[in-house]
Amino acid sequence: MKLGLLPLFKPEHFKKGAIQASGLEYFAAHALSEIVPFIQQTFDNVSPVIGLELKSLASKHPDVILLWSTSACFELASAMAENIKAYLDIPVWLAGPHISYLPQSLPPAVDVGIIGEVEVPLKQLLELYLKQPDATSAHYRRIPGIVYQSQGRMYSGTPGQMIADLNQLPTPNYRFWLDFPGFSAPVIRTARIQDNLLTTLAYAPTRKPRQLSSVSLLKQLEQIVANYTFLFQSLPLEAHQRMYFSPVFIADQQLLAFPERLKELQALIVERKLHQQIFFILSAAPEQLTPGILKQLKAMNVRKLMFQLAPFGHQNKLLSQASPERLSQVLLACKEIQIDVLGLVFLNPEPQTSRQQMAAFYLYLQDHHHLFERLQTTLMAPIPGTPMWDAYAKKHKPDSATLERMPWHAMDWENVSPELPLYHTQLRGAVFHEIYDAFARLGKEKQGFMGPHKGDIIYWGRAVVARSLAREHFTPEDQVLEVVLQPETACKPFLEGYHIQQLHVRQGHLHGEWPQKPLDMLLLPGSLNGLRRPLEILRRLSQSLKPGGKVFLSVVNPLCIYLLLKFLDWPVKYSQQHYPVLRWITQPQLEDMVKACQMEILSIGHAPIEEIESMRTLVQNLSQHIEHFSARHVPQHLLYTSEIKLLARKL
Repeated sequence: MKLGLLPLFKPEHFKKGAIQASGLEYFAAHALSEIVPFIQQTFDNVSPVIGLELKSLASKHPDVILLWSTSACFELASAMAENIKAYLDIPVWLAGPHISYLPQSLPPAVDVGIIGEVEVPLKQLLELYLKQPDATSAHYRRIPGIVYQSQGRMYSGTPGQMIADLNQLPTPNYRFWLDFPGFSAPVIRTARIQDNLLTTLAYAPTRKPRQLSSVSLLKQLEQIVANYTFLFQSLPLEAHQRMYFSPVFIADQQLLAFPERLKELQALIVERKLHQQIFFILSAAPEQLTPGILKQLKAMNVRKLMFQLAPFGHQNKLLSQASPERLSQVLLACKEIQIDVLGLVFLNPEPQTSRQQMAAFYLYLQDHHHLFERLQTTLMAPIPGTPMWDAYAKKHKPDSATLERMPWHAMDWENVSPELPLYHTQLRGAVFHEIYDAFARLGKEKQGFMGPHKGDIIYWGRAVVARSLAREHFTPEDQVLEVVLQPETACKPFLEGYHIQQLHVRQGHLHGEWPQKPLDMLLLPGSLNGLRRPLEILRRLSQSLKPGGKVFLSVVNPLCIYLLLKFLDWPVKYSQQHYPVLRWITQPQLEDMVKACQMEILSIGHAPIEEIESMRTLVQNLSQHIEHFSARHVPQHLLYTSEIKLLARKL
């Protein structure tokens, strides 16, 4: 017997390499593929086959097809079942979160719907089919955990049984993710529980939460590593390099809920050196995180955290309920430890979310959006399984006819459209979408998203610059002072074993202990731009240099279009923001300042702007504008540089 498994994707999402935002359909496909090893272990005479399209699945001649559907794809389930009946004339079974939350919505062409966790009811259905391929509805009544139709009426049995110990289940086969459209990254769960919106809307619900042991999770990770090894075998990648290109997404938030299991898993991952071959993207709530836990996550190579956020003060337990202060602490801690944060923002977590709550949250994100690698804002429709649906159903009490007319296709919070039905007690649809558009623009400001290893590329670049600077200009025995404008530009973290002291620029002034010993080298990466009196500070610092001591400094190029548009005329009160520029220093001004401090200029360099061609016209138009209105000549060699770098020596 062949059991066909068909996860439902929207047609517009079924494109190779398509990005599906948070990927509910992608996660749902993983949930369906998890049962393949269970079927193979349980039955010798049942062969599960997965297809992503009915045409390809039909070519494998299945005897039964099991569909898996989220709410946003549920309208496809009815049409797909009708096509299967028309062209293949075989039984159609349906599982997934939507039918589990709304068993009364079973489409007429579907023979059986599985409610909740699928393993035990599916096992009993397969046993029945193997004995009686022509089994009727009269036989279905003996199977708990299903819903079926007979003579125009719908019947639902007793609740289905569950696998008591998840560790008894065979390890899922993660090779299927290579074929799924979307993220192309394996998704695992450390528990069966609905503890956030992703697990609620993509997976079948469970009546009793259960955890996987650290050993079972390790087996899954080892299989994922084996699959990545197979995938990359033709590429010139060393094993340790895969840690930057091999993501694993952990969908639930239970990894942090059990500290002992987290500690055990981290030790096993490090012992087997898996952290040198894969990296993790972890769904987490900010209130779960402490500095100690972040260090543990960093040690096991967690490189991204996904926060599911909403306006402060809401009561939706599927979303983070962290206070503004707590969220800020966590965001800063993540930035310090170099773990990127992906923010998934739900604007309306409850029907009664007020305009004031939304406005306060908007202002918060506006001030802190630079701490996120990526922000995505969406709206929540009354989707079964969420508090929004509970409130909607309590008020409107929808019957079967109403459920058939529900626009499930529009309840896709990953691709918000004007058709998305909103159940809100305070705001009209037009006003609501205006507020949503404002939030969405914050996310669009986060341009340049480079994929899972963006943070690593930046980290590598900083390390290369710092080590190159040390190799060319000073030794581990030299006394070096670094004036730090931003932690991101500091060299000290990459130069272990060197004698480097630091002063920090804060609100236009220097903070920290001034050097007591004569200096061999002075580093000022961007620091002069953040000082109120840069010449005075540079003169004082130069007095600490030994005769012949060197100074390396860089300043933001005032002609750089991106920085000019983003930071021009920022007042001092913003000096704690992402790039605290207080003044612009041109190359002639920089040269004059260095000479005034009795230093000899050894070299001047320029850092090119990335993607020069894409902004060439814009830069040239800007230069013409400046020359026309200020009669100031713009040097061509500076048009496409973001930074001016200068090396000098004390006379």
